[in-house]
Amino acid sequence: MASYTAQTKLSPTKIIERASKHFGAVTGAMKIASKSDTSLCLESLDGYVTITVCPGEGKAKNTLDIETSQFDEQVREFLRSL
Repeated sequence: MASYTAQTKLSPTKIIERASKHFGAVTGAMKIASKSDTSLCLESLDGYVTITVCPGEGKAKNTLDIETSQFDEQVREFLRSL
């Protein structure tokens, strides 16, 4: 299991939308286990990716907390795309 943290000015909705598309396109086998306005959990037989967005106050950047098992390279690609 690995954990990643990043900050972005993208809205939580946009982050979750991009993550859904990215991990669906990259792995092809991941299914959405749960989804909300600020979180997304994708699972497959090989592992999982869980993304939680902590909205910043005012003009502060939003913080992403990502936990994964077996999808480290895909998570790093996603973070670079932000």
